Amino acid sequence: MIKIGDRVKFVSDTGVGTVLSIEKGIVNVEVDGFPRPTPISEIVVTSEEDEKAVRQRISPDLPMRKAPRETAKTIQNTFGKITIEDDYEDEPIDLLALKRSIAASQASNTPDQQPQVIAPPKPQFELTDYDLSIALVPTKSDHNATHSDIEVHIVNDCSYDTYFTVGMAERQGFVTTISHGLLEAGCKTLITTLSRRTLSTVKTLHVQMLPFKTINFMPKEPVISLVELHPVKLSKDNYFRENDFFEQAAYLIKLV
Repeated sequence: MIKIGDRVKFVSDTGVGTVLSIEKGIVNVEVDGFPRPTPISEIVVTSEEDEKAVRQRISPDLPMRKAPRETAKTIQNTFGKITIEDDYEDEPIDLLALKRSIAASQASNTPDQQPQVIAPPKPQFELTDYDLSIALVPTKSDHNATHSDIEVHIVNDCSYDTYFTVGMAERQGFVTTISHGLLEAGCKTLITTLSRRTLSTVKTLHVQMLPFKTINFMPKEPVISLVELHPVKLSKDNYFRENDFFEQAAYLIKLV
């Protein structure tokens, strides 16, 4: 009869433990500090003498009987061009450690080699041109800027397409959008025309541009610029210069 505190072993498994509790045919057996619920039919009572006898039968620490020295056999292991001979009965050979020692000795005999440095591949297209501008152009062909309205253009003088947004900067960081869209590489576009009256109220243009390409390209930082409009400057002819983008003189403001 199994009771609490008995040393038991398992019928269908290895290991022994101590009975902690018995309830409805299920026995909680403590094995290595953990309870293990087991049907009562799967365990039997054991004793310390039985456990000792089992340990003696399976113990790996029992001394091995050596054969007489004169009958010892010699084994031979060959790795590459090195041959090692040893007595089998004296000590087992650790083949893994032997291979490691041979590999280490061969590595120490080879001349030191400098590690090969591989340079990172260069990009397929290395594009450095990046030129975006706001152009202020008088509308009158006689170049009399004093009484002329002012056209506002975006000039994309590079190989990047760009998305743009242009607005009027308001108070507290708000922006009123004037125009937005896509401007292709090497093109210019008219954003708006400002009358002289409007120039007295519009002080700053808020410009955002995002350049990109449809092929491999070097990414560029998005542009966010505040372009200040000075009505006094824009009323003087000497601020408008000849340029490569317009037939009439224009005032170019570089964004990048």
